[in-house]
Amino acid sequence: YKIFTVNVHNFNTNIDHWTNAGGDWTITGETLSNANTSRNDYYMSTNKLDVTDFVLETDLAFDSGLINVFVASPDHGNGQAYSVQFADWGMVRLFHFAGDTIKEVTIDDYNEDGFFHITIEKSGKTMRIYVNDALALEHTFGSVRDFYSNPSYVGVGLWDGDVSVQNFFVYDTTMITDHYDVFDALNPEDYTEASYNAYKAAVEKAKEGITALNIAELYEALEEAHDNLK
Repeated sequence: YKIFTVNVHNFNTNIDHWTNAGGDWTITGETLSNANTSRNDYYMSTNKLDVTDFVLETDLAFDSGLINVFVASPDHGNGQAYSVQFADWGMVRLFHFAGDTIKEVTIDDYNEDGFFHITIEKSGKTMRIYVNDALALEHTFGSVRDFYSNPSYVGVGLWDGDVSVQNFFVYDTTMITDHYDVFDALNPEDYTEASYNAYKAAVEKAKEGITALNIAELYEALEEAHDNLK
């Protein structure tokens, strides 16, 4: 399984198609943005992901409102979706759109200096949310809706405020481990020693351990080393 990096009007993402499911979303340069009053707006992946366990990374900035990052939605309307919510008083909340707050914490000042980085790890029934690379919230569900454990839609949402989004990437471990097989199939005599060894080093680094906080860096290093084989 591999999802590729695309450029949607300079909005950096590896989700290849998006659906404006409500609201006045605009893309200016690398930034997806929206502002509204007393309504829910959604910007969703057009298609369901092919995987159920993944790491989602994005960068957010906002002055007011409630921001949703949808990690499992059965449709574009998000009637029963699981999301991670952020609010201007420092809240980080795991939420089920049946109206259930699952778990909530407050973090001081995470959105005061412009964009902040979000990493969401979805692994089985466990979710971990990192804010600026620090673990903010972890939860293991006792039970979940069926769609949570099946491929579903991801995206962002806004209630009653403003939001700017840069970068939206989804990674899964097979994007890393597929490179192991690719490397093992290479004949080193077909490549320069430097380029072969660079790819070998990237593979060996990945085999030291894949985590939510390093999967993006590992993947980018593997892709670059593979592309530079000559």
